[in-house]
Amino acid sequence: MIGTADTAGGRPSVYPTLLYADAKAAVKQLTEAFGFTELSVHEGEDGLVHHAEPVQGNGAVMLGSKGRGGRFDEAMRAAGPAGVYVVVDDVDAHHRRRWSTARRS
Repeated sequence: MIGTADTAGGRPSVYPTLLYADAKAAVKQLTEAFGFTELSVHEGEDGLVHHAEPVQGNGAVMLGSKGRGGRFDEAMRAAGPAGVYVVVDDVDAHHRRRWSTARRS
């Protein structure tokens, strides 16, 4: 999955993304056992974690609850529980580069 954002100010440009059966427990383990800080945790009315960003040092992990639906859950359905979120400065230029490279192969 590719997004655009300003990476100035030290925000990472590559994030591991993970789906958990119990995302609340994963956030708790990362914060209590490994010293991560909760940058954000967004829960639905059903109590499932839709999106969370625990951070440690200059790194962050994006995670959510498996099987809740949503864009990432759908994208990962056939791929497994992990992926990579890449932030680029110009998503259109990134897209053009990807397709121009594919045509040469």
